[in-house]
Amino acid sequence: MKRALLTVAALFTGMFALMFSLVLAIPLTLIALFKGKQLQKKMASGDFHQSDCSHGKIIEGEFQRVPPKHSS
Repeated sequence: MKRALLTVAALFTGMFALMFSLVLAIPLTLIALFKGKQLQKKMASGDFHQSDCSHGKIIEGEFQRVPPKHSS
């Protein structure tokens, strides 16, 4: 009897996990497809700008030159 209850509980848990993953996966896929198309259109039109970098490809910050290694 105990084995039968454990089997039913395992089947119920497995089916719940599968259904929950489908409930999450389908809407997330649709949202990703829609947003991906929007981003492609935005980048193709040239309106895409990085909000945190106003100087193009310049990375601001401190740096220290690394001396070249001498082979011995």
